[in-house]
Amino acid sequence: MGTNHFFLDKEIKALGLANKIAKTERRRPARHKCEAAIEWSYFNKEIYFDAKLLNFSEGGIYFETDHDLKPGVTIFLKTNMFSSSNINSLDPERPRSVSLGEVKWRVDLSGSDQSYYGVGVRYPFPN
Repeated sequence: MGTNHFFLDKEIKALGLANKIAKTERRRPARHKCEAAIEWSYFNKEIYFDAKLLNFSEGGIYFETDHDLKPGVTIFLKTNMFSSSNINSLDPERPRSVSLGEVKWRVDLSGSDQSYYGVGVRYPFPN
């Protein structure tokens, strides 16, 4: 029961965050929902961490991870596998398969017994 409660709390927090972002949205590029397994590492480090990509635009991505990333940090991103049927690997409007990015913001989505964070990353150069 505790685990289900944690995931429900996380989903409610994420939905609240999405609504808050939508109301204050200032970005011009269209955002595309998706689900993809990604890996990230601190720039020039060899240790990778798993994360879940949830949306993207030509200017950046939003993903969730269990590691706390601070704004301003440069990270290396690799997309592993798309689980969304609306993402075609040949489509020009798809997440980058490999890229550097700067963490612009992060929000704590943690439950009482597990750490989890939503992270907004901006690509350093447009496609």
